[in-house]
Amino acid sequence: MKEKRELTVDEAISLLPDRNMVHVFVNSGMNALVGADHSLKSIIEKIKDAESLQLGGAMTISMGHGLAIFPKGAKYQSDLYFVETDKEALDKLDK
Repeated sequence: MKEKRELTVDEAISLLPDRNMVHVFVNSGMNALVGADHSLKSIIEKIKDAESLQLGGAMTISMGHGLAIFPKGAKYQSDLYFVETDKEALDKLDK
């Protein structure tokens, strides 16, 4: 991916792994990533409620977390969610 790319809700959902739990990174605000598993259902809710959905940058994609969720009202990097993605689905979408 070379430039910012907005995603639709359906595109974002199509990138999620096919299992009940999905790994998510957030920036702790102290230049450290913190990761945790979230239910697939809760991530889909975050996607549907998001202000913006984007493909992540090269670093997050290389870490297998190529979906960036910008919640409504997000002001800081620490407000964003970097969500685990299915590599094949991401490769298909990001031709």
